[in-house]
Amino acid sequence: MIKEIKKTNLVAVKNQIESVKKFQQEQLKNTKHQGELDYQAAIEQNNQKLNLAQLDYESKLLSIKEKLDQSQNFIEAKEHQLKNDHHKKMEQEKNQHKIEFLNIQDDNRESMARHKDKMNRTIEKLEQESLDERKNIENKNQNQLSFLATTFEQKSIDEEKNFRNKLGVDLQIHRDLLKQNQDQLKKSLYDTQNKNKYLAEEKNKSMMEERAFQERFHKNLLTQKQNDFNTKYNQLTTETEKILNDIEFKSNQIVNKAKSELSQKLNSLETKSKDPFYQIEKLEPQITEKLNHYEINLPVPKHEKEDVHLSINGRKIKLTYSKKFNEHVTDEFGSINRTSKGHLYSKELNVDHLLNPKNIGEKYSDGILSFKVAKL
Repeated sequence: MIKEIKKTNLVAVKNQIESVKKFQQEQLKNTKHQGELDYQAAIEQNNQKLNLAQLDYESKLLSIKEKLDQSQNFIEAKEHQLKNDHHKKMEQEKNQHKIEFLNIQDDNRESMARHKDKMNRTIEKLEQESLDERKNIENKNQNQLSFLATTFEQKSIDEEKNFRNKLGVDLQIHRDLLKQNQDQLKKSLYDTQNKNKYLAEEKNKSMMEERAFQERFHKNLLTQKQNDFNTKYNQLTTETEKILNDIEFKSNQIVNKAKSELSQKLNSLETKSKDPFYQIEKLEPQITEKLNHYEINLPVPKHEKEDVHLSINGRKIKLTYSKKFNEHVTDEFGSINRTSKGHLYSKELNVDHLLNPKNIGEKYSDGILSFKVAKL
C-alpha cells in the first residue's frame, strides 16, 4: 500500500517535473521568439533612423549648396546693378552737359540777334532823319519861292524893275543858300555814311570780340565741365572699384570658409573611414567559460567603452553598442547646423548555465573591454 502511494507520488512528481520542463521550454521558446522579434524591430528601427539621418544629412548639404548659390547670385546681381547705376550716371552727366551747351548756344544766338536788330534800327533811324531833314529844306525853299512869286505879282509895274533886281539878288542869295544847304546836306550825308561805316566797323568789331569772348567762354566752360566730369568719373570709378573689391573680398571669405569647412569635414570623414572603430558592422565578442563564471571580451576604443552595455536574462547574454556621430557646419551668416547620427549594434549569446544578473564585473585594458558574469 505504501509502495503504491510512493509510486503514485513519484509518478505525480515526475508529471509535475515534466509539466514544469514543458512550461520552461515553452517559455524559453516564447522568450526566444520575442527576442527575435525585438531584434528584428530594433534592426528595422535602426535602419529607419539611418535612412532618416541620411536624408537629413543630404537635405542639409543641399541647403548649404543652395545658400552658396544664393550668395553667388547675390554677388552677381549686385555687380550688375552697380554697373547699370554707373552707366546711368554717366549717361545723365553727358545729357546734362549737352543740355547746358545747347542752352548757352541759344542764349548767344538770342544775344547776337538782339544786337543786330538794335544796329539795324539805329541805321534806319539815321537814314530816316536824313531824309526828313532834306524834305524839310526842300519844302522851305519851295515855300520861299512861292512867297516871292506871290509878292512879285502884287508889286506895281513901277517897282517891277527894282523888284526884279531885288528878286535877282534874293534869287542869288537863295541860290547861295540852296547851294550852301546842298553842301551841308552832302556833308551831312557824307558824315552819315562815314558814321554808318564807322558803326558797321564797330558792329563787326563788337561781333568779333563777342564771338571771341563766346569762344573763350565756351572753351573755359567745356574745360571746366570736362574737369568736373573727369573728377566725378574718377570718384565713381574709385567708389565702384572699392565696392567691387569689398564684394570680392567678402565672396572670397565666404568661399574660403566654405572650402575650409568642407575640407575639415572631408578630413574628418577620411579619418573616420581609416579608423577601424568606424568600420564596425557587427560585434564579435569572445566568450570563455570558467569554473564559476563566464568571461566576455570585446575590442573597443577607450573613448567609446561607456557606450557598450551588457544585460543578462536567464541563460542569455546580450551586448549592445551605440555609436554616435555629432557634426556641425557654420554657414556664411553665422548660423550653426548640427547633425547627429547613431548606429546601434547588438549581439546575443546563449550559454548552458543560468547567470546571475546582479554579479557582473567590468574592466578595460589595452583596448579590450572585459565582462565577468557569475553563474547561479
